[in-house]
Amino acid sequence: MDKKEVEKAIGDLKAINIAMDSEGGDLLVKTYLKDVLNSMDKLAYNFPTLSHIELVSECAKLHSKLEILRTIKNSKKNQIIAENDLREILELES
Repeated sequence: MDKKEVEKAIGDLKAINIAMDSEGGDLLVKTYLKDVLNSMDKLAYNFPTLSHIELVSECAKLHSKLEILRTIKNSKKNQIIAENDLREILELES
């Protein structure tokens, strides 16, 4: 990644972290966790009767919700990594 890409990533991660540190961010995470549990419940109890398309659809929904949660939960760690990467890039430039 070049300097501009890293700076943009840091800005995006900071925005996610600011949002997640708010009451609304906490509510968003709780809502996604409930959605994940509901999807898992649906898969666990209904998989014998779901059609192939319904099964794939439910798995895709679960995957997207888990990816969003992963992005949120890892944003602080990823911001630190990106800031370290930016420091290294700046050191190489000087």
